[in-house]
Amino acid sequence: MARISAAERQRTMDFVIEQRMLARSDRAWRRRLAQFGYGLEDTEQGHRVTWLPYRRPICVVPAGLTG
Repeated sequence: MARISAAERQRTMDFVIEQRMLARSDRAWRRRLAQFGYGLEDTEQGHRVTWLPYRRPICVVPAGLTG
């Protein structure tokens, strides 16, 4: 597997934050991300953004974004 660069992680996080601001609920946010090939996983450490369909981890979601 190729490693994900810091720049790619930052672009992904910017996109995730933008989509969260556009969504009215957590459910809508998850659906919006899925439309672009991203997923959210609930872990003990919080939420994690993944690439679908293989659930390859990209980055951790800041705690203030989730409901």
